[in-house]
Amino acid sequence: MLSGNKGGDFEMDNTKLGSLIRALRREAGMTQRELAEALGVTDKAVSKWERGPGCPDVSFLPQLSRLFGVDLEKLLQGDLAP
Repeated sequence: MLSGNKGGDFEMDNTKLGSLIRALRREAGMTQRELAEALGVTDKAVSKWERGPGCPDVSFLPQLSRLFGVDLEKLLQGDLAP
């Protein structure tokens, strides 16, 4: 389990995270290749994240958070709901 900022515990769900990354990327009008180039990874890695069998290395999460303007904890939870 990963510990949240406020002391709560939550599990990172690759499928939910991948779906959120895909939705945010599309909302931003970016292709998988453009997102990959912005992060310095391959478009195959982005595809793998979005489909759920893989997830971004933890070092990419702050970049994704800034790039899409979303809270890091919400990104980890795979849900932007309040």
